[in-house]
Amino acid sequence: MAGTPLRLEWSDRARDQLLQVLSYYGEHASTAVARRVLGQIQTRAEELAQFPLSGVAIEGLDQTFRRATAGSRLLRYRVLTEQHTLRVLAVRHSRRRPLSAANVEALDSG
Repeated sequence: MAGTPLRLEWSDRARDQLLQVLSYYGEHASTAVARRVLGQIQTRAEELAQFPLSGVAIEGLDQTFRRATAGSRLLRYRVLTEQHTLRVLAVRHSRRRPLSAANVEALDSG
C-alpha cells in the first residue's frame, strides 16, 4: 500500500487525548518535552499514512483496525481504503490497560 499516503484524520477523541498529552507534559516537564512527544506521535501517524499496514492488526476485529507505537504511546487506528483515509481513533500511554476489541471498534462509531 506504499505510494501516495492516505489522508490522515484524527477522531475527536484522539485530538482530545493529544491535548491531554500536551497539557500533562507542559505542566509536569516543559513545553519543549510536550512538543517532542507530540512530534513523535505526529511523525508516527504520518508514517502510518504512508505504510498503513505496518501496524499490527487488532485481534478480534477486521484487518482495518490496527495499532502501532509512537514512543511511549499506542495509536489505535483504522485504515479506510475506499476513502483513502487513515483515521487515528485513540492515543494512549502504553502502560495503560489495553482497550478491548469492542472498545476499539466503538471508538470508530462516534
